[in-house]
Amino acid sequence: GDSMGNSSVIKAGEIQVMSAGTGITHSEFNASETDWGKFLQIWIFPRAKNLQSRYDQMAYEMNSDDIKTLVTPETKPEPGTLWIQQDAWISRGKISAGNSIIYNIKKEGNGVFIFLIEGEISINEKSLNRRDAIGISETSDVQISTKSESDILFIEVPMN
Repeated sequence: GDSMGNSSVIKAGEIQVMSAGTGITHSEFNASETDWGKFLQIWIFPRAKNLQSRYDQMAYEMNSDDIKTLVTPETKPEPGTLWIQQDAWISRGKISAGNSIIYNIKKEGNGVFIFLIEGEISINEKSLNRRDAIGISETSDVQISTKSESDILFIEVPMN
């Protein structure tokens, strides 16, 4: 819940963006008394200070062997995406075992933080397992090979 009156439960397959802007206060808690809550809370600095506070949430579906963009800097994003006030993109891919994909950096000067939710992958001869992460910059793309079915989160952000 937050001080703007928003309150919701975020479920698997959903994403929420919230910009505190000029001063939202918020809190999170597990709505279940019996099940563990597992989620990522990702903080990205906005491109400017004192921006208007905002909140949005959506459900999404993943296709196999595809990288789906979930968050963009576009204030009028394509359907099925949310936007934030930074030159940043958040994407997710569910890639089958033995496959190779390329993540293309969307803006020059950005880098990408790759978080492996589930599976086993290799990037530039470095192996990553469940819950491992790597930050990569000063490149235009990243080639990823999967050793098992993998669920990958891409967080592309400015490097300066």
